[in-house]
Amino acid sequence: RKYGEGYKKELVIGCGSSEFEEEFLPDVIQQFTELHRDIYISFRMNPIREKMALLQEEKIDVLFSTTKMNNDTSRFEYIPLRSYPMVCVMSRDNKLADLSMVSLDDLGDQNIILLDQNYAPPEMDELQKQVEKRYQANIIQYLSNVRMSHLIILCNMGIAIMPEFKYLKNDKLIAVPFEWKEKVSYGISVKKGVEKPYVKEFIRMTKFVFEEPMDKIMPKQSFDSDF
Repeated sequence: RKYGEGYKKELVIGCGSSEFEEEFLPDVIQQFTELHRDIYISFRMNPIREKMALLQEEKIDVLFSTTKMNNDTSRFEYIPLRSYPMVCVMSRDNKLADLSMVSLDDLGDQNIILLDQNYAPPEMDELQKQVEKRYQANIIQYLSNVRMSHLIILCNMGIAIMPEFKYLKNDKLIAVPFEWKEKVSYGISVKKGVEKPYVKEFIRMTKFVFEEPMDKIMPKQSFDSDF
């Protein structure tokens, strides 16, 4: 029906369903549609590994992803946008909230929430293995929905470990830096050999948005992030 209304092409975007995407994607989409009124925008929010398969099948044009989601450089190109550290999200009255950095050693008496492997960036795999090895009995949930993890934390039922960009700002919560050497590079994956000029234009607009000051893309936290 939409093609019949004048749309000649379609741009399919693979992304998450978090507040992070809500912060920057509307600006990019609005700028893009102003210049390309004949292109219909649609979204795919499947689990991470499914989205990579859809990108390979050319059912997704651009995929917002992390570096390790895209480790086949012969088939895919990765355009980095920004790198983010790991954080520990908790209620402000948690005893760990006053720390400048949370380590694995600090988690001994905490109920722990982790992301489901199908929805967590691969950069978290080793971290989650370490948490499971030391604190399997403390893990109360593996969640696919970040908003649900925040609800559990607001109920003072546990704390969550996640990349900074997954954290949803909330006055009753705090994201404390987590002591972990590896950061998560957030960017765009595209399939090599697919030539669609409007895809390149969309990527250019997205990169421009990420060149804005950090607090235009992510709410200010109690720590700094590298570009």
